[in-house]
Amino acid sequence: MTWFFIISLVVISLVKIIIACPPNFVAERLVGKFELHPKLEEKDVTIRVGESQIEGQDKNEVLRSFNEAVFLNRYDLFPKTNGTPLVIEMKKGSKDVKFLVYRYNDHVDVFKQYKKSTVAYRLLSDCLQEPSRVEAAY
Repeated sequence: MTWFFIISLVVISLVKIIIACPPNFVAERLVGKFELHPKLEEKDVTIRVGESQIEGQDKNEVLRSFNEAVFLNRYDLFPKTNGTPLVIEMKKGSKDVKFLVYRYNDHVDVFKQYKKSTVAYRLLSDCLQEPSRVEAAY
């Protein structure tokens, strides 16, 4: 009876430790499912401006700038937009996510459309904010 109690206590303690402090790969996978501004990969993404599609080195530059952008805040109310957005469509498995990126001089507004919901947030990215860099891509 004593051995059963000791073994069950050790097993319960190990389960408690694993749940409270999961390994890095488990924690990264859980956080990755719920992050608002994910890192995008070239093979899963198509980028458009208006009707023209961006390809090659320009696509890599826009993706790198988007991935390195600093998340500033999430909007509770959607801000007004003007201009033509940079449309980034990501398909990963059966999931379709669309990012509408509006550039301004001091920030970048992103609208993330996933399933039937839309979330708006603000980024800070020097490369995306510069008109010459992004306009050269299209």
